[in-house]
Amino acid sequence: MAESINRKTILVVEDDQRLRQLSSTWLRSAGYDVLTAENAPAALAHLAASKIDLALLDIDLSAELDGIDVLKHIRAEPATAKLPVMILSGNTRFEEIQRGVDAGADHYMTKPYEMTEMLANVRLILGPGAA
Repeated sequence: MAESINRKTILVVEDDQRLRQLSSTWLRSAGYDVLTAENAPAALAHLAASKIDLALLDIDLSAELDGIDVLKHIRAEPATAKLPVMILSGNTRFEEIQRGVDAGADHYMTKPYEMTEMLANVRLILGPGAA
């Protein structure tokens, strides 16, 4: 029972259903609790209602609000300002990576990526034994 108290919760924000499900499955199998969102409004709702330990954000969510908008919201809110955020994006242009870093991302991974690499980066951000 005490083990579940210390489990870390990761929010996966990804509009691609297949990738969202795959990432969630890998994270759960590694011992993390996972919440998912397919768009920015759903992500913002989870951030307001749940204790999140790490957010994994896709950038290209929609024309109205993208992952960078979500990241800026995270950094602007006192309750989430220090929340670790890792961007997972198919956009490999330097300008886009710089935009994510400038907005406050703790890490930026480009798609496609190996799930084992994503998990290793999650562990680096949350610390060993964080699950």
